[in-house]
Amino acid sequence: MSTSVNERRSPRQPARPPRRTQLVVGALVLLTLFWMGFVPERPDRVFRAMPVNSPFVSEHLDLARVWRDRFANPLLVRTLQGAGVRKVEEWSADTNIVWIVRLVSGRRSLIGWSPALGPSGTPCWTGASWAGFRGPLLRAMLAVRWVPGLGRLETTPAGTRYLDTTSKRMRARGETGPKVAFFLRENILLATLGDDPDAVRALDARILHDAPLAPLFRNDPEPWRQTGVAPHRAWLEPGWSPVPLPVDGAIEARVTAFEPRQIALALQAGGLPAEAPDLDARLSGRCTAADALAADAACALLLLPSTTARGLIDSLLPGLALAADTPPSGEDMALYLTTQALGGRVFGLAVPAITLLFPDPSDTPGAVTQAVARVAAATRLPLRTQTPEHNLSNRILLNWLGGSRHIRLAPEDCTAVELQPGWLTLCTSAASLDAQRRFAPDAPAAWRSMLTDARAAVGAQGLDGFLWIDLARTTDELRQIFAVYRLASTLGAIRATPREAAAMRTVQTLLQTIDLAGSAGLAWSQADNRLAARLHLQAP
Repeated sequence: MSTSVNERRSPRQPARPPRRTQLVVGALVLLTLFWMGFVPERPDRVFRAMPVNSPFVSEHLDLARVWRDRFANPLLVRTLQGAGVRKVEEWSADTNIVWIVRLVSGRRSLIGWSPALGPSGTPCWTGASWAGFRGPLLRAMLAVRWVPGLGRLETTPAGTRYLDTTSKRMRARGETGPKVAFFLRENILLATLGDDPDAVRALDARILHDAPLAPLFRNDPEPWRQTGVAPHRAWLEPGWSPVPLPVDGAIEARVTAFEPRQIALALQAGGLPAEAPDLDARLSGRCTAADALAADAACALLLLPSTTARGLIDSLLPGLALAADTPPSGEDMALYLTTQALGGRVFGLAVPAITLLFPDPSDTPGAVTQAVARVAAATRLPLRTQTPEHNLSNRILLNWLGGSRHIRLAPEDCTAVELQPGWLTLCTSAASLDAQRRFAPDAPAAWRSMLTDARAAVGAQGLDGFLWIDLARTTDELRQIFAVYRLASTLGAIRATPREAAAMRTVQTLLQTIDLAGSAGLAWSQADNRLAARLHLQAP
């Protein structure tokens, strides 16, 4: 028996959601849009959250999206490992770290460091990020004290929510770890990483009272307007730089290249001191004496225009009168460090040698001996001059041990100073200087190509200086130099003041900690009381 078409059942239609559900979903969407409209983005407040004593602040765009790629970069990982950062190779894969980054970072994220913050005045890392549409969700997480993937948050007596990063193994040993504290104010997520979770409330107070920017941003009163010019930017107070810098204003760095084998930074700084010399001269790229020696075998090299070199020597030792009165020839000054293979010996130990090539020296008779006497008086070194028996190169030897009865330097281990037409050559080892003249490089040095690239990058503006370092080789040679210094001070050949001894202990700590590979090139130029530089890191 057949069934008529009218009697057949029609296909079941999908059930429509109840009208109440539709209304709830629509209300949530409207509330979210209302929230975003009620709390508009204030990029200036993200910057104002950074503490007034911040010596370092960095800005990152879409950090959560690029985090894995950045910390999977082998050059960045090796550099941070060599600088002593622990477990950095796990940062791109650790799910907890990735989740925390996604939680606390938004379209624009600031990360800084404060040497003293909060009720306890302890150092901590600081962070501020515009939460955007995640604001209500983050507020709910903080209210219930639970974050998916991280677990239950703890609370201080003041009500601050924080995550204790202490592992079970650390707890069993009675140790404590840093704490990540969170606070949300006007859709800006604030965070601190340190021992005192309540330090995050100091960031909230700065937003609440619309505090002025930290002095770190004094060269750029509205840094948020420059957001987007680089994916990563950073500001650093010059006093916190690992090397002394002749600037008073904060240093701003921007990442211009980020590849597995190279990282490039553009640096700017203002506030050059008023007494800074007028550096009209630029690097010419010519150093005739360097081509005749072993500059291509150097592990560290500094090039300066002759005008700049004259100004530096006169500022360090006024009245030295080492430069000629005639106009400079346009050659560059070179200062470089050779390895032990081309170095000398001190107390029977192989040491690297430092060579200075100074263009256009004074041709006044006795200028070198007078300069040695001034240097000896200024440094308190017992320098004695002597002339070799067979002096075919107008050489003067400097014995820096003086008349010690216990240890002495052989003539070939003394510092050698030579005056040639147009050049003064100084090498800390006479044997090294002779070996350099016999050296024949197989290929041009890496610093030559890096110098060419740096000069091409700045164009007609020119460069005021160039520094290149083979990081691994230079660190090894500095360790050897420090070992000789310790031996000389133990034997009484060198007497250091307490301040000098403390500085050398700091150097020893750095040399024991740092284990960097690859090379670094720094090229800089000065214009309009500002210093612009380009730092290039290259993998080995």
